[in-house]
Amino acid sequence: MLNIEVEVRQGKDDLTVESSSPFVETRPGEKVSIPIKVSNRGTAPTPVTLTVAGLPESFRYSFRETGGALISKIFLAPGETRSLILEISVPYGLEPQSISFLLKVQGKYSSDTLELGIQILGEIRLRILTENFYVTTTVGSRVKFTLRVRNNGNSPITNLQLTAYDVPGGITVTIDPNLVVSLPSGEEVTFTLTIDIDPNLAPGFYHVPLRLEATGVRVERVLEVEVKPRSEYFFFGLVVLLIVLLVVAYVWRKYGKK
Repeated sequence: MLNIEVEVRQGKDDLTVESSSPFVETRPGEKVSIPIKVSNRGTAPTPVTLTVAGLPESFRYSFRETGGALISKIFLAPGETRSLILEISVPYGLEPQSISFLLKVQGKYSSDTLELGIQILGEIRLRILTENFYVTTTVGSRVKFTLRVRNNGNSPITNLQLTAYDVPGGITVTIDPNLVVSLPSGEEVTFTLTIDIDPNLAPGFYHVPLRLEATGVRVERVLEVEVKPRSEYFFFGLVVLLIVLLVVAYVWRKYGKK
């Protein structure tokens, strides 16, 4: 008689987690996304719970499918791999620092952890101190306008540049300095705009858009330029008008009563 024994072993899951970008850089107030892959290399399906440990309480995080749907738990069949996104919202007001934390995936029989990290860069806060964006001048003249800027952040602002764009015809704007390579935290810089008005430009109100930008920040303002007639032209016009009135009065007196 032939005896056949069959040993039946219960399958088990075997979870692993990895990331192509485990360490990322960001600034206060921004959101970062860390791609992760969770794999089940075992022989049994399993539900998978995703948790984060060691992240400061002021940080908020969530898990998403690559398609965008929020999740808190997934299910993996044997041999299956899922790509997910760990999104972390970084609060404002943080000093530059490095933060390390752990991502844990827990199945029915197995678990795995992955060390992740966020490098908090300095916060960029550019404040424009100039409040009045208005100048007045006359045709054919030159006028200067100053723009004061301060770095209210906690790290240097680099490659700071002020640009005038879409400038109306008949107006020429030159800016000094052309580029500020680095503006340390708490310090100020003054940009001087030299505005030249063409003698043939019609009097009126003109708008000059300004763009102040640096690495990681951009601010826009509009400078209003009022162009008035030159005073000598004005008085010349009055003299001409007076002469015309005198001529009309003389003609009327001499011929109008006949």
